[in-house]
Amino acid sequence: MTKVVKTTIATIESNLTPTSYNFQDPITAAIPPPLLPEDLATSKEQARQALQQLPPDATFSQQHSHLIDIDLTETQKTLDQSDFEAKWEQRIDDKALELLIHDGFIVLDDVYSQTALLALQAESGFIDYRDAKLTEGVRKTDIRGDRIRWITKDFYAGYHYLQSINELAFFLNRTLFAGIRHSEAHYACYPPGFGYKWHSDNPIGRDERVISAVFYLNDEWEDADGGQISIIDSHNQSYQLLPKANRLVIFDSNLLHQVEIAHRQRYSIATWLRSDEALIVAEPL
Repeated sequence: MTKVVKTTIATIESNLTPTSYNFQDPITAAIPPPLLPEDLATSKEQARQALQQLPPDATFSQQHSHLIDIDLTETQKTLDQSDFEAKWEQRIDDKALELLIHDGFIVLDDVYSQTALLALQAESGFIDYRDAKLTEGVRKTDIRGDRIRWITKDFYAGYHYLQSINELAFFLNRTLFAGIRHSEAHYACYPPGFGYKWHSDNPIGRDERVISAVFYLNDEWEDADGGQISIIDSHNQSYQLLPKANRLVIFDSNLLHQVEIAHRQRYSIATWLRSDEALIVAEPL
């Protein structure tokens, strides 16, 4: 995997801990078994109640009005891992792999089914977000202004997403010998007026994060809404990408990137595929 100079203005770190799973063998290990609906009865009920109780003028309601009438309980009865089947082998063909190696990033659109996207959008709206912090353990909104919540097994849709990302990791291990051992992800919410300044995802002197990815959840996002991800590729060329719904941007974790100032509430899932050992720690809701 092509690397760039490890120059870091701010590093992605948090006071919260995700649930992760070690791949005992990075190439052949089995994906953790999918959760059954009965495994997450509490979180499903919280999701249903949250959707029912959202005031009509809430920011989430305004931006995701099509979700408010959805019975998430019914959605989750039919939601399973097949809704998150991304068919990575077909989407990331030899040409896309060459781009990832050569430029350091690729962009995939319409990644998941509409059912999966709706479930992730709904879940992102009722989460109790926490302030994100930098490596020093402090909050600096002039550097990063997002609020986050790590995805654990307690998040029904998010857990399915994380298993799909595990499948992506296995694919990259088979094709690029990437050495990925586990993955992690968190929901992120950028309020209007905030972004995240230039940084790479590995602190200086460390390289545990092999691949980064961001999945976007906002419908009808336009240039005027801001919040683009800016990336400097392996040849020092700069790109700006819109954070539109159902788009996944996959990139080398050492590439410099930033989130431009958002002018409306911006929802996404930040994701990392790592080469170190994982600690299995569940964070309660």
